[in-house]
Amino acid sequence: MIGAGMGGLAAAMRLAGLGYAVTVVEKEASVGGKARHVMAGDVPVDGGPTVMTMKWAFDRLLSPLGMQLADLVELRSADLLARHFWPDGSQLDLFADIDTSVEAIRDFSDAQNAKGYRDFCQQSRAIFETLKDTYIAGQ
Repeated sequence: MIGAGMGGLAAAMRLAGLGYAVTVVEKEASVGGKARHVMAGDVPVDGGPTVMTMKWAFDRLLSPLGMQLADLVELRSADLLARHFWPDGSQLDLFADIDTSVEAIRDFSDAQNAKGYRDFCQQSRAIFETLKDTYIAGQ
């Protein structure tokens, strides 16, 4: 097995769950790929995903190992999902509540971009609903 990023670790878990002996080899100093900590000065910052949208996919991956994601990490809901900063000092917060994010985008930018975000959310929901049952096929 090559790589200890999210894909490599997921493949290793799947193979181990099927009874195969697995060795994971990583060229970097730490595991996680995009889901690693990076240093910003002397402060560790999560360098990877900021929002978990498919907890069930992790549960399906862990199920053959007799586990669920909640067995391994503490899961907490967050109202504030992301805070974006720009060099000029401006910032934009995005929230779990779409309406609150739309208001924040309108205040930060304009009504057209706020509408674009709402449209994006609706289109993303439709795509997700269409494709959600195809993830991790064969389980």
